Amino acid sequence: MGGMDRDMGRSIERRMDRGKDRRKDRRKDRRMGEKPARAAAPAVLAILALLAAAGAAGCGTATAGAPTVAATTTAATPAAEAATTATSTEAPATTAATTTATTTGATTAAATTEAPATTATTATAASTEAVATATAATTAAATEAATTADAAATAATTAAAAGGGELAGELPDILTELMERANDILGEQHRFGMTLNDQVTAETSQGKLGLSADQYAQYVSDAYASTAAISAFAHEVAIIRCKDAAAAAEVKKLVAGGFDPNQWVCVAPDQCYAMEAGELVLLVATVNPGADAIKDAFAAMAGIDPAAADVFFES
Repeated sequence: MGGMDRDMGRSIERRMDRGKDRRKDRRKDRRMGEKPARAAAPAVLAILALLAAAGAAGCGTATAGAPTVAATTTAATPAAEAATTATSTEAPATTAATTTATTTGATTAAATTEAPATTATTATAASTEAVATATAATTAAATEAATTADAAATAATTAAAAGGGELAGELPDILTELMERANDILGEQHRFGMTLNDQVTAETSQGKLGLSADQYAQYVSDAYASTAAISAFAHEVAIIRCKDAAAAAEVKKLVAGGFDPNQWVCVAPDQCYAMEAGELVLLVATVNPGADAIKDAFAAMAGIDPAAADVFFES
C-alpha cells in the first residue's frame, strides 16, 4: 500500500508538471504570436495610408477595400485593431471630402461653362433692348417731327386759306387792324380820319364791290367795306371772304372789271387795286399816299408781296 501510494503520488506530480509545461508552452506561443502581430501593424498602417491616398486621388476601389483589410487586422491584435479602426474611420471622411471636392469642382466647372452663355445671353438681351430703345426713340422723334410738320403745314394751309396768319378772324376786326397799321405807316400828317365799317350784301354788292347779286351769291361768303365818315376825298376799302381760294381768284378779276372808280360825284380816287390772299380779296379805292400804305399793311398781314396788287385804275 505504501508503495502504491508513492507511485500514485509520483504519477500525479508528473501530470501536474506536464500541465505546467503545457501552460508555459501556451504562454510562450502566445508571446511569440503577439510579436509578429505587433511587427505587422506598421506595415498594415502603411498599406492603409497608401489606400487612403489612392482614394483621395479619385480611386474609389482602394478606399472601398480599406474596411476589409481593417477587419482582417482586427483579429491579429488589439493595437492593430485600434490603428485599423482609426484608419477605417478616417477613410470615409477622406472619401467624402474627395467626393465633395470632386462634386464642387464639377459644379464650379459647370458654373464656369455656363457663365459665358449666361453672359452672352445677358449681353445680347441688353444689346437688343438698347437697339429697341434707340429705335423707339428714333421712331417717336420722327413721329413727333412728322406730326409737328403736319400741324405746321395744316396751320399754314389754314392761314393761307384764310388770307394769312394775321388775317384770321371776323372781317370787321381785320378791316380795323388793317386801317390802324396803314395809319401807323402814314403817321400823324397823312393818317386817315374816322371810318365806318358796313356789311356788304348781294343787294349792295354792285355799287360797293362791282359784283352783281348773282356773282356775289355764287362766290362770296361775306364782305365788309370801310368808308370815310366825313371826308373831302374818295375812299373805300373792302374785304371780301370768298367760298374758297379759286372763288377768290375769280372775284379778284370780277372786281377789277366791274368796280366804278367814278361813282363819287366831285372827287376820284388816285388808285384802285385788288389783292388776293387765300380766300380773301382786298379792294382799295383811295388817294395817295394812303393807297400805298394800305397795300403795304395788307401785304405784311397776309405774308405776300405788295407787288402782287392788281392796279386797275390810277388818276
